[in-house]
Amino acid sequence: WEAFDPEAGENARTVDFLVGGRLTVTLEWADKPAAPAWGDCTIATDDVTELGYELADAATSAVFDSVDIDAAPAACTTTLEWTNVPFATWTLTVDGRAASSATATWHAECTDIVVDAVTGNTATCQVPMTAT
Repeated sequence: WEAFDPEAGENARTVDFLVGGRLTVTLEWADKPAAPAWGDCTIATDDVTELGYELADAATSAVFDSVDIDAAPAACTTTLEWTNVPFATWTLTVDGRAASSATATWHAECTDIVVDAVTGNTATCQVPMTAT
């Protein structure tokens, strides 16, 4: 931050505010590849234990945040949340896997996630099981 002491009269000053919002995405995991039920990380016979994701601007492909499932996976969750996400339309790509990746894997590309307010930006992303 840079200090600014306004004085009487015109105070010409360029201010660059980063405007963005809070985005909350609920993840629903599939219990099987065909005709799935949707639920939390333990809905499938083999629990979803790890996940990776990428949140990218749909228009520019600029990545806002990512977690590499192969290099440093995150623990499975049903909620992803970010703050100060620029106002835009986003694509969230999600990958999940069971403790043994040969046992079960999940993948989804959730599109048209809109951030256009400071608060209240929510979406649901269903993540299908792609292999058992």
